[in-house]
Amino acid sequence: DGKLIAPFWADVDTLGTGVVWYRNTTEGDLLGRFRDMVARLQSQDSFTPSYLFIATWDHVGYFYENIDKTNTFQCVLATDGLKSYAVFLYADGEIQWNSEDTADFVGEAGMDGGKEESLTTHAGFNAGDGINFAVLPESNSPQSIINVDNTSNVQVPGVWVFQIDGEEIVVEGVCNSVDVQPKVYINPRSGPQQGGTAVIVTGPCFEESYNIICAFGGREVE
Repeated sequence: DGKLIAPFWADVDTLGTGVVWYRNTTEGDLLGRFRDMVARLQSQDSFTPSYLFIATWDHVGYFYENIDKTNTFQCVLATDGLKSYAVFLYADGEIQWNSEDTADFVGEAGMDGGKEESLTTHAGFNAGDGINFAVLPESNSPQSIINVDNTSNVQVPGVWVFQIDGEEIVVEGVCNSVDVQPKVYINPRSGPQQGGTAVIVTGPCFEESYNIICAFGGREVE
């Protein structure tokens, strides 16, 4: 598997309609807007990005040159050199097709060897090692992915925010749920015996006022 970040992994086709835009930016206004969004949606007041990558799929059609339905969505990647975030944005009412639509054409053309069921739309992340991946719950069925513009992990329809600098990516929003225990991520997992290694502890629901205590054997360190 290849490494990928995919807000909508399917057979996009821009030959009939639509365009894909992308750019890198350090524009101050955009950096500030992203900082404010993360602070508002994930309570991460300490994150100020120094760099953004923005990719937009604007009213794109599907294979092969179909234009009766179009999708509009966006992926924004941000980092400050230590923390990194990915945001998937889905335009309201503008996710109209999924891989079932492309499967109809592929099956009729005899191009898939009768394996239409393998053509599934996914949204999420893949580390490319065959082990580590994370997908949105909407990837479970074609109809669910069509409604991704009405769902969220930060309680804002069509907006999905992920911290992606740790060993795992948390997909589900957990800060406002009493039924889910948030995960804590530690990096690095090991260091030299003589000590001196800085240990970074992160999680989706930490706030600056929290007092974090780490236990090493029987010894606790704040």
